[in-house]
This record gives sequence, structure tokens and C-alpha cells, in this order.
Amino acid sequence: LGARSTPPAAMDVDGSPAIDVETIASSYAPPAAIARLLFIAEKTTSDATRLESLKLAINLLKTKTSDTATYARVVERVDGRLGDDYALDKGWIEETDKASANRQAVLERELSAYKTNSIKESVRMGHNDLGDFHHSRGALAAAFKCYVRARDYCTTPRHVVGMCLNVVRVSIESENFAHVGNYVQKALATAPDVGKEEPTVFAKLQVASALAYLDQKKYKDAATKFTELGMELEEEYNEVVTAGDVATYGALCALASFDRKELKEKVMDSVTFRAMMESAPAMRDLVNDFHGSKYKKLFDGMDDAKPVLELDLHLHDHVESLYAAIRKRALVQYCIPYSVVDLNRMGEAFRTRASPELERELAGLIAEREIAARIDAQAGTMEKRASASRESAFKAALGAGKEYRRSTAAMLVRASIVKHGLEVGRGG
Repeated sequence: LGARSTPPAAMDVDGSPAIDVETIASSYAPPAAIARLLFIAEKTTSDATRLESLKLAINLLKTKTSDTATYARVVERVDGRLGDDYALDKGWIEETDKASANRQAVLERELSAYKTNSIKESVRMGHNDLGDFHHSRGALAAAFKCYVRARDYCTTPRHVVGMCLNVVRVSIESENFAHVGNYVQKALATAPDVGKEEPTVFAKLQVASALAYLDQKKYKDAATKFTELGMELEEEYNEVVTAGDVATYGALCALASFDRKELKEKVMDSVTFRAMMESAPAMRDLVNDFHGSKYKKLFDGMDDAKPVLELDLHLHDHVESLYAAIRKRALVQYCIPYSVVDLNRMGEAFRTRASPELERELAGLIAEREIAARIDAQAGTMEKRASASRESAFKAALGAGKEYRRSTAAMLVRASIVKHGLEVGRGG
């Protein structure tokens, strides 16, 4: 969560995970930082963390935005618990609202003049300026409309891509991921070479696409997009995510959806994504533990990370399903080398011991045909059946042997015919 993935979560005195909210406040652009701080304040069970998040959000709202409506709501949530310095500043609200009204009137007059003079580039920029104004006021729906209206006045592919990025950013903030996917595709269709010409812009589109897949719980598609990203992104998209976020989301989605070969090639052996994971060492360790079959260490690390992940703005709804998928893949991977699995030893590795719970998990995997085996509950074992792939391999080997014998016999007959001069020419 934030610029760096947290190490095993420290705990506040009340048992809640200790979140470094100051790092979050400084790692993101103000709108993204405010959204994350308010989300943490809503979800955390720690009063100290909640108040600190609200305090930092108020500071950002007053110094970096003109969003008086959100400011007033946050101050109301504080309810005087931060002292007079964080009481409702009516003077700031009135001054900001007045200045904003004047600014809006100026922008609208300028836009009207540009339209009268039919200056397309000026009209496009006027819509963007008005969109930026509404965005600073926290009016995401109005900002979205302004950015979309700029589309009709775009005269180059770069203008279209810029319009799409503005729409995508506002759509992510308003959690309208259908628009995110649509406008990413529009940008790529308009400028198919954007990856070569502007790698940072392309990386932003990749991130947006990955977040849209994550929202749809298409974890393999999300993992593919995230793991294709390199350090060209760095902190260039902190109005949405940081490098630590990309590493965290990518690693968890990859663990939940990639097979062992894909995990090795696309994550562990990827120079670019491996560099990205240096900003999320906890996630890097989870990947290494999974691939190294260190399951107890893997699940201990997942448990440590879970409280913080549940406070992440984009990941919180997916933690349980991602963790379930990772455990499922780990169970399948554990069974691959064995023809007979000792359930007691397996239970120790998975911190479950041989129990009805573990047997139910394995029975579910057998029913889903993830594992070809049968459970002997009395003996405490699971015996794998010969898989269809093994049977087909045996049949293929036998077939190859028969074909070799047939072709060898034919060659010997041919050689004998030639040796004894019994070959009849085609012309004869």
C-alpha cells in the first residue's frame, strides 16, 4: 500500500495494523492521496489511524485543492477530536467558493469566445481547463463531461490520447471501470505506436487496463498487464498508483492465476518486473516462497500482509478471492511430485494438519479435476491416479516403438532387394 509495500504489519496498541499514512499522503498526487486517506479512515478499526488519516486529508484539501464540499464533510467526521486547528474554517470555505465562482465564470466566458471564433485548439484546451477546474473542486461528473467534450476538437492522435488519459483518470477516481476499459482501447486504436513513441504514456494505459481487469476479477489478464510494466512508469502515475502498488497488485494476481512456468518467466525472470518488485519486498518474498514450495512461510507472509492489503483502495474487495486462489494453486503444486501424498505432512505444510477441512479442500480440487486422485481418509493419504497425459505419453511411446520397428524392417527389405539386384526400374 503506497509507494512501498509494507513489511510484516506492525500493530497499533489496539491491535490494528499500523499504516504509515504520512507516506501515503506524500507518495500520491493530492486527489489520489485524499481518496486513499479517506478510505483508510473509513475502514480502519484504529481510532488513532482514523484521526491521523482525516487530519492529513484536511491538510491536503485546504492546501492542494479547492474542494470545499469534501473538506466540510471530513471536518464533520473529525467532530472536534483534533482541536481548534481542525475545526471548520468558514472563512476559507467562503473565500475559496468565491474565488472558484469567479474562476469558473472566466473559464466559461473564454470557452464561449473560442467557440464563437471557431478555434478548435483553443476550444479543446478550454474544455480541458474547465475539466481541471471541476476536478480540483471534487466535481468528478462535471470534469468527466468537460474532458469528453474535448474529443470533438482533437486534431492529432496525441490530443486524443491526452483526452483519453484525462477521462480514464477521472473514471478510476469515480470507480467507473467500464469507461476505463473503453477509453484505453480508444487511445490504443488512435495511436497504435504509442508504446514506442511515448513509453510512459503507454505504461499509464497499461496500468489503467490492468485496474479495469482487476475490478472485473479477471486476475490473469490483470497479472499479464501489470507484469509487462517496467520502471519507465516509476512515480509518473502517482495520481493513480505508485511502483509499489503495481508490484503488489501484479505479484498477487500472478500468484493467483499463473502456472509455475508463467510465474518463472513473467515474474521471477522478468528483469523489468523484478526491478519493480524491489519497491515491494514483501511481495517479492511471497513469489519466491511460492515458487520454492515454502508453503508455511508463504502463508505466514500472506497473513502478515493481509491487514494492510484490506485497507488498499483498489485491492480491498479482492483480498479474499486472491488468497483463496493462491492457496488452491499451492495445494495443486504441492501434489505434483508425489504419487501418494501424506495428508499429515501436507497439513503441517499448509498449517491445517490432516483434518476434515483439508480433505474438503482436496475433494473440491478433485471434483474440479485440478487433481486426479482419491483420498483414503482412514490411511490419511491421497493416492494420485495415472493422469490422462501420462497414459497418452505411454501410448505415444508404444506407438513410436512400433513405427520404428516397421520402418526399420522396411529399410532392411529395401537394402536386401538392392543388394541382390532385384530392384525393378520405373522405366522397366
